[in-house]
Amino acid sequence: MKILLKIIALSRNFIEIYCHRNVQYIPFDLNKLNCNLFDKKLEADCLIHLAWENLKDYKNHLTNQQNQLSSFMFIKSAIYAGIKHISVAGTCLEYGLQNGCLSEETIPTPSTPYGIAKNNLRINLESLQNEIPFNLNWFRLFYLFDARSRQNSLFGQLQKAIDQNSPFFPMSGGEQIRDFIPIELAAKMFVEIACNKPGSGIINVCSGNPIKVKDAVNEYIQTIKTTIKPLLGNHPYPDYEPMEFWGCTKKLNMLYEK
Repeated sequence: MKILLKIIALSRNFIEIYCHRNVQYIPFDLNKLNCNLFDKKLEADCLIHLAWENLKDYKNHLTNQQNQLSSFMFIKSAIYAGIKHISVAGTCLEYGLQNGCLSEETIPTPSTPYGIAKNNLRINLESLQNEIPFNLNWFRLFYLFDARSRQNSLFGQLQKAIDQNSPFFPMSGGEQIRDFIPIELAAKMFVEIACNKPGSGIINVCSGNPIKVKDAVNEYIQTIKTTIKPLLGNHPYPDYEPMEFWGCTKKLNMLYEK
């Protein structure tokens, strides 16, 4: 039996999805926390926290520290207002420069201000559980695949080049191994586990299928039947990511009902 969810969406900017009849939209700036937001008129069972300003600014200490603080204060306010099921978006960059298949038991060693801030937020929330009881799901998102939504992502840039009829797509050498997962599937996993499996702790949200970046690009090009050609070796490899890493899906498969 499907349960109809009523969603209360908080964001600074209004988007079209908020027009849905089951979505109540409330304008909200995380950096201007209004504690009156969580009053008796805003009843909720579950909080899904996705906010993080300047998401691609991995190396900016100040921005990521501010995000960590504002996120913690917001989530803490929600918990003290009575919301006991908390789900937060983490990142695979919490694992740092470790290579291979990474499981939730792998000790995080973040090497970027972004990964450090996310990991510290999780640690702070786990410590908060000693002060007030609540259920925590921490979703370590790997590489979300959506060519249309983020122009600064690999596939976003590729699709932009295709839309501009560019003959070539400049990229790195493409030998790095990554774990890509469609954003729609990741969203389904996130929501189902958040609503039905509270208190599951750290969860890798990934495909578990390692693939070379150049092979993933070629697969995309073949799928949409375009003539653009990858221009390998045009960009350096990122210095904040290991060459080969992907996620273990053992825990995810136990929690997510396909």
